Amino acid sequence: MRKIKLNESSNIKAAWYDTELELLDICFHSGLTYRYIGVPQKLVSLWQQAESVGSYASKVFIGKKGARPFDHVLVGITPVELEQVI
Repeated sequence: MRKIKLNESSNIKAAWYDTELELLDICFHSGLTYRYIGVPQKLVSLWQQAESVGSYASKVFIGKKGARPFDHVLVGITPVELEQVI
């Protein structure tokens, strides 16, 4: 898994991608980190070029509840962050 370069975002803090496994980890400024599964390298490359990183991620990776384009799991959260989510 390697950290990828992104334009600055008010919503997304950092991201990592594994080309072999097609796993994308997105860390949000909220402290939550989600892993998106089966993400093609081409979409990650286009994301790196996007003017709005947050908008692209929202449309392409995250999607809307009930119509998510990629399976995802929560992979990182601290106890303090957990209290804020609940």
